[in-house]
Amino acid sequence: MLIPIMQEDKRAGEATRKGFYVYNDKRKASSDPEIKKFVQKAREVSGVNVDPKLMKLSDKDIVEMVFFPMVNDACRVLAEGIAVKASVLLWSEQNLGYKIYFLVTLSSNVILLM
Repeated sequence: MLIPIMQEDKRAGEATRKGFYVYNDKRKASSDPEIKKFVQKAREVSGVNVDPKLMKLSDKDIVEMVFFPMVNDACRVLAEGIAVKASVLLWSEQNLGYKIYFLVTLSSNVILLM
């Protein structure tokens, strides 16, 4: 529901210089405080209420919920033999707004570089 509401306001990302972020002339993204009103409207339209417990999550909790599944998938890929090299460099930028790099070796040692 959020995307259609944003599209009504012609928020198409870099093409319109606004989306989840606002973009300057050099296409550099920065936080857009207006996005909160779109999120609130989407919640109202869809009847979604925020769980108060989720509002109390620490930054550490959020990082663990987002990145641990990626690290686990990388380890699974290695364990199943899908990756054939001794080390695999993985990165995820989509939906994060910044790059996260982590290196997983065959011994399942994980080095997280942020």
